[in-house]
Amino acid sequence: FVNVEASLEDKAISLRASLAHLPDRFVGPAGSFLAAGRQAVAQSEEADPLAVILFFIVYIILVVLVAKYYMSQREAAYSVPMEADVKLEDFKEFRGGVFMCHERPDICLWSLCCPWVRWGDDMWTLGFFHTFWAPTMLFFVICSFGSSGFVLLLAVLGTYFRQEIRKKFEMTRQGGITILEDFCLYFFCSCCVVAQEARQVDEAVRSGHGAVVRKAGALKEGEP
Repeated sequence: FVNVEASLEDKAISLRASLAHLPDRFVGPAGSFLAAGRQAVAQSEEADPLAVILFFIVYIILVVLVAKYYMSQREAAYSVPMEADVKLEDFKEFRGGVFMCHERPDICLWSLCCPWVRWGDDMWTLGFFHTFWAPTMLFFVICSFGSSGFVLLLAVLGTYFRQEIRKKFEMTRQGGITILEDFCLYFFCSCCVVAQEARQVDEAVRSGHGAVVRKAGALKEGEP
């Protein structure tokens, strides 16, 4: 039994060393999933680098499939007209608070579980990117490697485009102190911010707002 214990201890040390290259900190739902995967690999008998690579490949495939499903439902979701008469002036402020995600469970679910998909659609719909996949995969990659540097990068990226959203809708609050506000919101609660921006874009599409570049029927990449 002593020999068996010693052998197991040696294997545990080897596993920890071989997994040291993986990030210690993850962001959002991606972090939970990736952390679970890392723990599963760490508990296996051998830390095979191929197993880690295969895990990430499978994860990326799942992300692509989920994104394709989202896009298949996009037109139907955006085609539902607004119940109330919304004026252009109503979009000069964000349509809902940062912590009012519960008011739109559909948007909240996507923003919490797959923020890269929801954010990618928003950026594409507003014309900041020529393809849906570019912003989606950009956000996904940053979230997946959640070290401190990547968290900071996500905050900077989110802040920049949130400021662009403010300009796009000609909001009353732009620049200045809002840059710091947007940075802090993305740094500490990116999913909530994504949900707020998604609600803005969603209602803009359904209201026929001029800020929208790709409308409900534009499901093909590059289609106006």
